[in-house]
Amino acid sequence: APSIPRQAAQPSQRGMDPLVASVTRMDPSIPTGKMVKVPLFGEITEREANSLLIPLAAFSVLGFLLGFVNIIQNSESIANSIMNVGGDISNKVAQQPNQVYDPTECRGICSSQDSDIDNLRRFMKSFSSTSD
Repeated sequence: APSIPRQAAQPSQRGMDPLVASVTRMDPSIPTGKMVKVPLFGEITEREANSLLIPLAAFSVLGFLLGFVNIIQNSESIANSIMNVGGDISNKVAQQPNQVYDPTECRGICSSQDSDIDNLRRFMKSFSSTSD
């Protein structure tokens, strides 16, 4: 007698909760294989990930090479721009006169701690209900 291959026993769809039935249903149209998480694309199969990776790598290499071509073709104008900026900075520095500061004049954060503490004490006492 010829043997008939048995299919894997699947639970009956009738007696199940509809949510469980839809989650456990075997659908041949869903791609099988190892899944990979890719940013912006979500979870895709490894084959789809490779089909995204190849054009991405090609565009990256092409852009990198075109960047070098652009630098080589415009190297003279790039060098001139850098020289002009350097010249402008050195001219501005040369035109400024030397400044001598008075050592008694405050040029930064200047304070007298005693008067600041007295002011703080008066301010805090203004909130106090008791008077000294």
